[in-house]
Amino acid sequence: RLTLIVPWADAILFAEFLRQLDESYEQFVGQEYAMHQTGVVPIFATMFASMIISTVYSYLFATVAITLMMIMLLRNVADGLLSMVPNLLPVMMMISAMVLAGLPMDIFTMLLGSIALGLSIDDTVHFMHGFKRNFAIHGDAPRAVEETLMSTGKAFMVTTVVLFFGFMTYTL
Repeated sequence: RLTLIVPWADAILFAEFLRQLDESYEQFVGQEYAMHQTGVVPIFATMFASMIISTVYSYLFATVAITLMMIMLLRNVADGLLSMVPNLLPVMMMISAMVLAGLPMDIFTMLLGSIALGLSIDDTVHFMHGFKRNFAIHGDAPRAVEETLMSTGKAFMVTTVVLFFGFMTYTL
């Protein structure tokens, strides 16, 4: 029995550490004696890897489900698909920036992404509903956009600013 004490780190890094530990063990000891990893580190490594994979599948499922709901809400396939662009673009841009910067995708960033997606979908539903209502009243698209922004747009701005500063506390 061998107990290793490792420094606390991001649990997603433990999977690579455990893989290297297996390779080193097999290289030095061979396959004559089996090694079984137990304890908190293997559990966390497995758990966080599963959570990230599960979160990716959840994102994909949510995107398909929300797109279908937007199509039904707007009663038009093209409008429903088009309404998803401003919802998915910020998340895709942030993921791209994180990959380019070499930042890890961890549970916290995945959680923030799902919150951002939910908020943008909520704003889109309110905006599209207000736009359709104002467009039905006036029949003028620019006026409908202006009136929608003057009513629901104010609420969007307040919630966006509040949430921005709330999430900025996590950077500390």
